[in-house]
Amino acid sequence: MGYRVFNTPDVQWSIQAGPGYRYLETADGEEIDEAALSVSSNYYNRISPDLFITNDTDVIASDRDTYVTNDFGVTVSMSDALAMRTNLYTEYRTDPEPGFDDTDNTLGVSIVYSFN
Repeated sequence: MGYRVFNTPDVQWSIQAGPGYRYLETADGEEIDEAALSVSSNYYNRISPDLFITNDTDVIASDRDTYVTNDFGVTVSMSDALAMRTNLYTEYRTDPEPGFDDTDNTLGVSIVYSFN
């Protein structure tokens, strides 16, 4: 089930939630499959013709743990065909495997080519 909160040419935000099924193979080889609940949010905002931001959040909750990802990005157009994107991708687990942190962050920088 989902709902589009904003839907304009410059701002789009949609949320959705529903039941699901989760399959997971742990670091030590254990296989887990169980019912889960999924909640997602997808946000896009064009600040100017050459700058936009995105923020995508996903939550998967089950008996095993709750897994949350968030991807926040900023994209800047450098020409009609090239853009630079920087993003911060965060993963969080309420019950990580032994020896692993509950939070992991990745900073990304990329050049995007448009075939339009």
